[in-house]
Parts: sequence; C-alpha cells; structure tokens
Amino acid sequence: MTSQRLALAELPEVAELPPGYELVTWKGAVPEEFIEAYVKGLNAVADAPFRETALDHAYNTVESVREDTADRWVVLLLHEGEVAGVTVVEQDPAVASAAEQLHTVVLPAHRGKGLGRLIKARMLHDLTGVEEIHTRTSSDNEHMLRVNHSLGYTDIDTYLAVQAKTADLQP
Repeated sequence: MTSQRLALAELPEVAELPPGYELVTWKGAVPEEFIEAYVKGLNAVADAPFRETALDHAYNTVESVREDTADRWVVLLLHEGEVAGVTVVEQDPAVASAAEQLHTVVLPAHRGKGLGRLIKARMLHDLTGVEEIHTRTSSDNEHMLRVNHSLGYTDIDTYLAVQAKTADLQP
C-alpha cells in the first residue's frame, strides 16, 4: 500500500462532464433517492487491483449505509441515471481541518475517460475547512496513484501488511 498526503493549497480545475453524465454531491446522510446507486458504487471497489491479498472488502448494503453516521462528503457520478462512479472523503472527528480520502471508483464501463480524476477534483472544491487529506492506495493500482499525483498528492510511505491464520503461527 502507498500512503499519500495532499495539502489543500490550490484547488485543481474540474474538467467538463461528458454528455449523459451528471454529478450529485452531499455531505452527511445519503439522500434516499441515491442510496441504491451509492451502495452499488461503493461495492464496485472490490475489483480494484490489490495483488495477492485476502483483504475483505466490506460489502455495503442499503441498511448498513443508512446506519452509518460518519461525517462524509460524497460525489456520485451518474450516467443516464445509473451509477458510473463515486468518491468519498471522511472528516477527521478529532481534527476538523484533516480528512481521509476513502473510496474512489469508476465502474468498468466508464473507465478510461478521466472520470476518476474529475470526481476527485470536484470533491476537493466541497471540502470546506479541510486543509489536509490523507489516503492509501494499493501500490499495484497505478491508475489511481497517477490520478492522485495529478491532483497534488505526494507519497508518504509504502507499507506491506502480512496476514496469517493464528493456527499457522508458531511460538
């Protein structure tokens, strides 16, 4: 995994949306009319490059999203009314000027059009009061690392997580 940091000094330009696309943004609870599209977008992150890992991508449901009370900004990308992508940033509850970039995903049929960068750039314009954002991305996900670098993120460090069954560990 690669940890990255962005100091929000200058906001990037937001590209124009291609025909047929629209953006929906909010902070806080998911508007009911977008909850199913949002859940589908979040769950699409499961196909992101993660090399050989047993990481469990939490499967989101409408119910789990309704119950979630975290303070998040969301940009939902729709194409002709269907989800095409989503990006989510969560404010740090302890430090109001800090946030964590959580999920960014563009569904397969919409990739290769610069939409991931577009929704992340749009998100940065909504983050009132945020001065610094942290994120982590699989080091194998060259596309998202490139998108983040184009927005001004810098690499902090790279780390490796190791997983083993308790029964396989020897004293």
